[in-house]
Amino acid sequence: MIEKVKLSNLRNSEFIEFFKTLIQLVEGKSISASRVKEKLNELILLVKQVDSVFKPELGSKLTGKLQEVDAERDNLIAGIDLIIEGYCHHFDSALKMKAELLWNSLRTYGTGIQRLGYQEETQVLDNLSQRWLSTSELTDALVSLNLFDWVNEIKKQNDLFRANYIDRVDTDASQLDIRTIDLRKQIAKTYDDLNDLLQAYAIIGDEPTYGQVINSSNELIGKYNQLLKNRSASQEETPVA
Repeated sequence: MIEKVKLSNLRNSEFIEFFKTLIQLVEGKSISASRVKEKLNELILLVKQVDSVFKPELGSKLTGKLQEVDAERDNLIAGIDLIIEGYCHHFDSALKMKAELLWNSLRTYGTGIQRLGYQEETQVLDNLSQRWLSTSELTDALVSLNLFDWVNEIKKQNDLFRANYIDRVDTDASQLDIRTIDLRKQIAKTYDDLNDLLQAYAIIGDEPTYGQVINSSNELIGKYNQLLKNRSASQEETPVA
């Protein structure tokens, strides 16, 4: 008899890994029954689908609009960096001092801000623009170098990127949840059907292979049941703040 595992309690990554391992176990045996092979192939296709759907969770795809806004803010920060650096060599000592003030402030965020990851760049540009627009001596330096409007444009494009990025992630996550839930249900049903076939052939057949598959499956199931048990115990022991 094949043991039970609470599939609904497995996280997506655990769910996928469980079935990948199970499929390897079954494929490693010489199964002769065509009905078992057909059901196994059905399971393999479904697991491949849920695996490909789950992978985008590691990083949401950016739309063309987001890429355009990102390129615009990249150009803006790269451009103001060059202008400030140029003013640091200005013949007017007053302008040179103001440029050096902005330069030192900019360098606290490192170099190559435009090459940072999307979320990190968004946070850095947010902090930078807020600091420059709220600190009187930095704001005065921007005005003196005619860069005040430039920084406002950086803030505008960065805010626009954040809004579009959040909308895109929310849309992707919503679509992903629906597809993942549906596929998990299909996989669970196919898994039950496969188990029924394996147990039936183990009873009526003369081949020891089916019994071996069941034993290997139960060993795998035992490991995942222990994983769920450990997680449940850990959550119960965690004190409520």
